[in-house]
Amino acid sequence: MASNRGRFGADWGTVVNCHGHGRAQPHLAIEVISDHDARDRHWERKLAAYQRSGIRELARFDPEAGENPLSLWDRVEGDLVEREVSKHELELSDVLGAYWIVEPAREVGWMLRLSRDSAGSERLLTDDEARRVEAEARRAAEARVRELEAELALHKVR
Repeated sequence: MASNRGRFGADWGTVVNCHGHGRAQPHLAIEVISDHDARDRHWERKLAAYQRSGIRELARFDPEAGENPLSLWDRVEGDLVEREVSKHELELSDVLGAYWIVEPAREVGWMLRLSRDSAGSERLLTDDEARRVEAEARRAAEARVRELEAELALHKVR
């Protein structure tokens, strides 16, 4: 993600198309509302800036928004149009080819995540989760090596 702090606000990033020539058009903007934001005070101005930027998709995540923490907009015929977000199904990000998930998270309350599948069972891992999975795989591989070494030692003794 590339930061655009001064232009759109504190919590804005884009995934851009870096292929081709000239200025790259951003494809996705993610607005994460935090304690440092004034909630909706500047939202109309920010939304207008996102509209002018040419982005194809906008996600706005407000972990304190109660039942509807995720809002999504898609570019339709040149305009950003707000999408009706389902309370029962995950929403597809056309730009990312992944599904948005809002779920509880220790220490931070609510977290915005992505999944490869619409059921949410193939979540993209956080850095901490990836480290844990890697460490677990390493431990399992080392245990298997010890098992095989013990088996070999038994065969040598005979």
